Amino acid sequence: RPSEVARSLPTPRTRGAPPDMFPRANPALLRAAARTTGQLRRRPPAAGGCRRSLSFTFPTPKTLPEILKVPVDDLPRDPTELSALWSEYHAARDDLVGLDVDAAVGERVLARAKDCPFFVSPVFRDGGYFNLLLQCQPPHFILAYLEDYQKDPGNCSPLLTFSIFDDLADSSGRMLVRGDVVGAGDILTKAEAAATIRNVVEMYGGEEYEAVRTFNKDPPSFDFEKYVAGRESRWKGDDGKTV
Repeated sequence: RPSEVARSLPTPRTRGAPPDMFPRANPALLRAAARTTGQLRRRPPAAGGCRRSLSFTFPTPKTLPEILKVPVDDLPRDPTELSALWSEYHAARDDLVGLDVDAAVGERVLARAKDCPFFVSPVFRDGGYFNLLLQCQPPHFILAYLEDYQKDPGNCSPLLTFSIFDDLADSSGRMLVRGDVVGAGDILTKAEAAATIRNVVEMYGGEEYEAVRTFNKDPPSFDFEKYVAGRESRWKGDDGKTV
């Protein structure tokens, strides 16, 4: 049973040395992304209402066996059991997100992320929104506050990272997604982080990918307002289910 297997797994660990950070994006991409509502133009307030200076070590991208400390062969292949196990394993931690995606969707996300390594993901809060800039290093994905990136691309701090693992794609039809929320609760809540990950997966893995491609290949033609409007309705209707 998933609960029994989850209890047998070690406590999740997230700290380590960073991979390569953000290379410089095309300035046209930044112009396409640098639009936020007035009330959230500055760095967003902490989710809990406070403003703390973050100090952290960037989470190391890990393989699935390194995360779970058990052989992949010991994991269930039934997609329902696997999803329940992965979700339960991450449920108790505010700084970790565990999702799973259809293997075909995950495959498209990983392939398209190589061709279109940048995108923007709005976080909606308090009647407004602020933007996170996404940079893809498949199978790893890094999101930072857009204005931090604009000020210093080489040293901006990530707020959220996630990785997509395809170890069980052939045997279960699912790919596992692990998100690390940096300074959990200070800027992004766990729910906001999960919704952001789902947004990225939907944009790269679904029918709206053309917007991602336009953002990367023809930034002046990117319809930012249309994109935000569509994402806002999806954000408000987010039900927390797997993709």
